[in-house]
Amino acid sequence: MEHGNLIKKLREERGLTQVELSRNITHRTTLISFEKKGSHVSFDALLNYLDRMNISIEEYEFLYNKNSAPVKDKVKNEFRQLINQKDLSPNLPIVLEKYRQYMSEYHATGDFLYYSLYAQLFLIANYRTHSLGVHPTEVKQIKENIQQYLLTISNWGRFELVAFTNCMFVFDTDFVASCLKTMIKNAYFYQNSNYYQTDLKVLYVNAITLMLDRKEYDLFNQLFTEFKKIATSNRDVELKVYILIFNFIKLKIEGADNDQTRDEQFIEYLKWLDMEEWIAYIESVTDKS
Repeated sequence: MEHGNLIKKLREERGLTQVELSRNITHRTTLISFEKKGSHVSFDALLNYLDRMNISIEEYEFLYNKNSAPVKDKVKNEFRQLINQKDLSPNLPIVLEKYRQYMSEYHATGDFLYYSLYAQLFLIANYRTHSLGVHPTEVKQIKENIQQYLLTISNWGRFELVAFTNCMFVFDTDFVASCLKTMIKNAYFYQNSNYYQTDLKVLYVNAITLMLDRKEYDLFNQLFTEFKKIATSNRDVELKVYILIFNFIKLKIEGADNDQTRDEQFIEYLKWLDMEEWIAYIESVTDKS
């Protein structure tokens, strides 16, 4: 369905006349021509039409694509499913196939999305199997390419934020701190996205754990303070559990809490939540401190 036809369908479903929809946005004749002939209207006008019909841009995009995700969205969804597999390994046939697919698409189209997916998959798969050190040249090249791309974008959207989050562990601490201070806070247009709060949570969890692993405790405390501010205005239960975990670690590092009974109760609580990996992480981080 063309844009004009879809706007007409949505307008009629909501009982709006062409005069009512176009008022103070465009001339009625502009809307008529758009609906009948598919004539050009500005993006601002399209957004204003949607706003008047109480339709978000995400909802409109979904409807325009006939209730099916665009090709790139399908590729990204498959990527997310792959990296969420617990047995992810760089030598799995599906992983090797995706390496080839992403790089082939990148060379064919020049679209940095495909290189980014390859880079993230390569780094995450090798990180999970502790084999990043086997590929120093490739890791260095990926690090440089991703950093260079991120530094060229003044206002980050979801693509940049997710790429940064997933590749963060190969970046120097100064670069990570700089991005957190400037680039993330410049993602103004992305902050109204339905994904923003979820992506921001993952970003902070990754950044905080990275600083703990590197024993950068000043930056850890700074990030944890910012993370707690997010939690105060959010009903996300998982986020609040992370706050409890990082606070538990903070107290242990500072030696401010030696209540054995309370510790055991908290660990049992995490077991009940099926967060065994976090229990192991807590033990590893507090043992190092």
